[in-house]
Amino acid sequence: MTLDTLPPRRTSSGPIKRVGLARERREDRGLPSRSLVVALVLACVTLMVIDKASGDKSPVTPVRHLAGAVVGPVEDAVTTVLHPIASIPGALRTNGQLRGDLAKEQAKNDALANQLATSPYAANRIAELDSLRAIAGDLGYALKPARVIALGAAGSFSDTATIDAGSSDGLRPDMTVVNGSGLVGRITSVTAHSATVLLITNPGTTVGGRVGDNMKLGFVSGNGSLGSDASLDLNLLDQTVVPQVGQT
Repeated sequence: MTLDTLPPRRTSSGPIKRVGLARERREDRGLPSRSLVVALVLACVTLMVIDKASGDKSPVTPVRHLAGAVVGPVEDAVTTVLHPIASIPGALRTNGQLRGDLAKEQAKNDALANQLATSPYAANRIAELDSLRAIAGDLGYALKPARVIALGAAGSFSDTATIDAGSSDGLRPDMTVVNGSGLVGRITSVTAHSATVLLITNPGTTVGGRVGDNMKLGFVSGNGSLGSDASLDLNLLDQTVVPQVGQT
């Protein structure tokens, strides 16, 4: 048999080299051995048990204090650096809330300003309603409150006013219209929600009247004048009676 026909022999260096390569790969990966991991876990559990059982006299207490002394300043420094950055979302939310609060306060201010501007009008309406209640008590009639919403045109040759109450409120033609000062006029026409009032200032309008002091009867007629200086004409049935200034 010649050397050329002999099978190749395995040398012991082959497997050893392969084991060496496997160990090198494991060392390159930096993975700790299983026994080291188990030992560390057991050590941690042992320290936890000892620390729990020893209370204030735990051997871990000095280490804890040391860690706190070292880590505490580092945490403070990191917090000081990162706090402005971390507070940016909160600052943005706060600005949005402030804008919302400002809008609400502005709406309240507008409402108060409107209330202040309309307070004289409201005060006048309250005074008129009080006087109407007094008239209702004196006359014994039921009153339907209404507001003047329009005045007749100057070219209509009649003094009229339109009020915001009509047939749906029980009004009908020839009903009397009064205010806190007395007679205003009479209703001439109605719709469902409005009525036309012929004022006693209308020329040719005549209503009955009395002189308050002596109860003398007469006729009160309009002459077309309006305003604070306007007047009505009074003609008494008894021509011998002369009314005095200031009499009702």
